[in-house]
Amino acid sequence: MKFKLALAQTDCALGNQSVNLEKARNLITEAVGRNVQLLVFPEMYLTGYALEEQTLKHAQFLDSSALSEVCGLAKKNSIALAMGYPELDRQSGRVHNSVCLVDRNGAIRGIQRKIHLYGKEKKYFEAGDKIETFDTSLGRIGIMICYDAYFPETARTLVSKDAEIILAPSADWFPFDRFVDRLIPARAAENSVYVAYCNRVGIEPEFHFFGRSRILDPRGSILGEAAEHEELLVAEVDPAFAKLVREETGFLKDRRPQVYRQ
Repeated sequence: MKFKLALAQTDCALGNQSVNLEKARNLITEAVGRNVQLLVFPEMYLTGYALEEQTLKHAQFLDSSALSEVCGLAKKNSIALAMGYPELDRQSGRVHNSVCLVDRNGAIRGIQRKIHLYGKEKKYFEAGDKIETFDTSLGRIGIMICYDAYFPETARTLVSKDAEIILAPSADWFPFDRFVDRLIPARAAENSVYVAYCNRVGIEPEFHFFGRSRILDPRGSILGEAAEHEELLVAEVDPAFAKLVREETGFLKDRRPQVYRQ
């Protein structure tokens, strides 16, 4: 089933989820007006990225009022949402850099925790230990969060678990644009999968986020690419096309894992 996917390449207010939710409402309204069925927000969009010592203060339980509002917005507008936020685990008391995937009926289909933590993230977050895919009304979706995309194992694992589309919510800053320009198209092409890379713009302490979000098709071709300012990037995707390309290329079926492990 073909559908329109959008990336909310936007700035957000550090430590102010009320402002960020209001902005999300406006972006959702714009996306719905353009017949979008899945809208992706950047990494840690709900609270901003560079919380550092305030990370625990702003962390959210799964049933928090903010996430409940996100679910309500999805249901009210019949649009699937992927929202980055700091997740507080009730059992461990630790915080994860997570993305919540909400279906068009307002149901949470899954939470992906960032697997690979970069730099100071190791001080404030607990690394995730599961790479999962989630069934939605739009197909099976996988998520890799920012630095996760720098590791080919992440995307390959998601595709081995039948991901038809991989979302990559990010908060990448200069000078890592030179890496992203090469890595993101490669992740799509080498796995014959759609990759939707949604990056931040704006400035927070120490970080200048460069935007340049993009949507890649299963051959690694760019369907849409943003500049370095706020923008709603929209493109049509077709999960059936990913399956067709996968059959054509043979990249997955021709793998020889028994040799790689030697």
